[in-house]
Amino acid sequence: MSELRAFYKLEKELRLRILSGFLPDYHRIHPENVLAARYGISRSSVRKALANLEAEGLLCRRRGSGTFVVP
Repeated sequence: MSELRAFYKLEKELRLRILSGFLPDYHRIHPENVLAARYGISRSSVRKALANLEAEGLLCRRRGSGTFVVP
């Protein structure tokens, strides 16, 4: 799978899980390195997907604490 398609797949899958309620409010998202390994993409691509979801107001990233689903 190309990295670009995997990047969009990660972003789409996380968005769907958040909006459907599968990932509850304040749920901590897996660390970047775990997501990168799971989807076979680079950490920079994971960061980009998470940043897009953060810009949409679905995630909140806290340095040193992790990435969380916004209520």
